Amino acid sequence: MMNFTKNVNWAIQTGGDGLWSTRSTIVEVTQISINWVGDGVVEVNLTFDPNTWNTERDGLIYTDNLFLIGAHEKIAKLLPGVSFALDYTEEGMQGEDYVSLESHDISPYENAFAAMKPEDIIAEMEKHYEEIMIEAGTEPFNGRYHE
Repeated sequence: MMNFTKNVNWAIQTGGDGLWSTRSTIVEVTQISINWVGDGVVEVNLTFDPNTWNTERDGLIYTDNLFLIGAHEKIAKLLPGVSFALDYTEEGMQGEDYVSLESHDISPYENAFAAMKPEDIIAEMEKHYEEIMIEAGTEPFNGRYHE
């Protein structure tokens, strides 16, 4: 199993159409963790700022369609050329400060992954992420980004 964790500064909109919440707002995602489990299974956790989403007040983001679309778009920018068919994990895997997602279908991209070592995939992700941050006018600083 290969793990990857990255601090991010993503704003992802919720649509309020989930089974556990009707709130439509922007959620600040502060970290992404990706675990390549094997056999095409990828686990993704998106940690959010509880000041922008409070599960006690707002409920779970779980099953919100707009948030899932936004998460997919952000991850696609972080992982150029790699696409996961993301969906929410079960309700019990959702946290007070994170959203749990997974993919069981990376088959169109398995050949690309098979040709690369996990550390090479991460190095490529780091390079692309830095390019995006610099293009956006932010500079890397000790693994965190600031303006």
